[in-house]
Amino acid sequence: MMFEYKNKEELFIYYAWSDRQGFANRVCKMFYKINNGDVDKCIASKEFIDVYNDFDYHVRNIYELVDNRIPLFAFYELVNNGADNYYFTKEEYDRHLNKIKQACKEYYS
Repeated sequence: MMFEYKNKEELFIYYAWSDRQGFANRVCKMFYKINNGDVDKCIASKEFIDVYNDFDYHVRNIYELVDNRIPLFAFYELVNNGADNYYFTKEEYDRHLNKIKQACKEYYS
């Protein structure tokens, strides 16, 4: 389901952090730590946007993992694409943003 994230323990059990999503999440964790947990600040930096674009271009099928395994990338996409692109109401959009922020906190803290 879109924007539904496993908790950190389940992620370690079911998905190896050594594959594409693990690599992406380790990079996202660095941005999260550098920006003191401020996801809005993370996705606003030129460096993050460059890294996101590099993953999108160079990492095979990364888009398959963003919606439910790489929360900071999902946050970036949702903010940049907006509610209309996903056919969300304002309330749904805000709820998903909050869920993703919580997932970022869980994954990257």
